[in-house]
Amino acid sequence: MRVTIGRRTAVAAVLTAAGAAALTVAFAPAFSPAWAHGPTRQKVRESIEINAPQDKVWAAIRNFQDMSWLPPVTKTTGEKGNEVGATRQLTLTGGATVDEELYKYEPDMMSYSYRITKVDVKVLPVTNYSSTLTVSPASDGKSKLEWA
Repeated sequence: MRVTIGRRTAVAAVLTAAGAAALTVAFAPAFSPAWAHGPTRQKVRESIEINAPQDKVWAAIRNFQDMSWLPPVTKTTGEKGNEVGATRQLTLTGGATVDEELYKYEPDMMSYSYRITKVDVKVLPVTNYSSTLTVSPASDGKSKLEWA
C-alpha cells in the first residue's frame, strides 16, 4: 500500500519536526535533570598535639566568649556565655569582624560547635562555615586539639 500526502502536509510535518528539535535544543537545559549543584563543600580537619593535660587545654578554650588564645583575634564580645544559641563577635587584627553562633556545647566531651553567621568574604573567604573544637587525650599525658 502506498500512501501519498500532499505537499503542504509534508512541509508542515518537516517544520513541526524541525521546530520541535530546535525547541528541544534551546530549552532542554532548563528542563533536564541538574547534574551539578555548585561547588562541593570543603572539609578541613586540623589537629595539634599539646604538651599539657586535657583539662588544662579545655580550660583555655572552653569559654565560647573568649578567643584570646587565637593570635589573630584581638577582641571577643558576645552574649549568653556557653549556652546553645550564644553569639560572639571576633575582632581580628586590622579591625575586621566575624560573627559566630554556638550550636552545640558538650563540656563532658570537651567539645563545642559553632557557625559563622556574618563575615566579609574579602577578609575570610568562606561561606556556610561551621566548625567543631574537641580536646582529646594523647600519649604521655599530652592532649590533642582538633579543629574540624
